[in-house]
Amino acid sequence: MAKKRSIQWSDIASTSVGRINAAKVADLWPTKAKAASKSKYGNIKVVIDGVRFDSKGESERYTFLKYMQSIGRIKDLRLQVPYELTPKSRDAAGKAIRAMNYKADFVYIDTKTGFEVVEDFKGKRTQDYINKSKIMKEKYDIEVYETNRTHLKEYRL
Repeated sequence: MAKKRSIQWSDIASTSVGRINAAKVADLWPTKAKAASKSKYGNIKVVIDGVRFDSKGESERYTFLKYMQSIGRIKDLRLQVPYELTPKSRDAAGKAIRAMNYKADFVYIDTKTGFEVVEDFKGKRTQDYINKSKIMKEKYDIEVYETNRTHLKEYRL
C-alpha cells in the first residue's frame, strides 16, 4: 500500500478552484515565514554592536546604559549574566530535577554608591519572572531593578 502524503499548495493551485481563489488561499495557507515572524509577545529582535536583543526596548535601554558608562555614572556593564536559583538535583526516586536559572539583562556597578545593580527590561511581567525575582531576593538578597518602555531613560539608584 502506498504511503499517503499531506496536501501541498501545488495540489490546490493546480485545480480550477485553486487558480480562481489563489490569492485568498495563499493568505490562509500557513507558511514558515509567517510562523517565524510573529513572536509570543509581539516584540521585534534587534542587533546593536553585534549583540542580539530580544526587543527594541531592551536595545534602547542598552544604548542608554552605554551612554551612562561613557560619562562615568556606571561601570563594568555586563549583559545576560546568569544566576543559579536552585541547583540540579535528584528526587527520592532518582529522577533528575533540572536547575532553575535566571539571566539578568544588565548588570553594572553604580559609581556613586559602588553597589552592583541587577536590571531587567520587561515589556510584559510574567509569573515566571515574578517568581524568579522573588527567589533572587531571598537567595542572593538582590532586588532586581525593573525597567520598561515608560522608564527607558530612568536613572534611579
